[in-house]
Amino acid sequence: MKLQASFFWVKIGLCALLLLDSIFIQSQPPIEESFIYFDNSSIHHNNRWQKTFDIQSGDMRVFVFNSNNAGDPGNHSVADSKLVFQIPMKRDEFHFTGEKLAETNAVYIQFCLCQDEGIQKVVDGYIKGRKIDENSWDVEFELIANGRKTKHEYTFRESEVFKLIEE
Repeated sequence: MKLQASFFWVKIGLCALLLLDSIFIQSQPPIEESFIYFDNSSIHHNNRWQKTFDIQSGDMRVFVFNSNNAGDPGNHSVADSKLVFQIPMKRDEFHFTGEKLAETNAVYIQFCLCQDEGIQKVVDGYIKGRKIDENSWDVEFELIANGRKTKHEYTFRESEVFKLIEE
């Protein structure tokens, strides 16, 4: 009898956990993403502290993947983040991998109250793309950035059309 009563409370506890989990998951806002680029721009960030980031006027084309939860999918948090890279303006297509990836100045930025807040450099992967028209690029990437403090491996895989933002 005692064993049956204990089993009953275990089942009740599991049901309560499942109910709370389903309520929590359903109450999370949807993931929002955008894929944009800027012409005649360049990436600027503080190399020493890895905290400040800006896109300024320059001679490059800067691509930006914005997300409210790109870094840790599945943790049900909302934290703005960006994956940013640049290519020379004169190119109509590109493919960077290996050591050439450093030419893109690719960085992953988390705007959160977390251990890896700030700028993480992209350390591996590839980026390739081709110009579709005057306002669109078809871009595919698989990139890895390591967290500055945690060394957590953030992996990004996307194939999207990036749209020009004119300033």
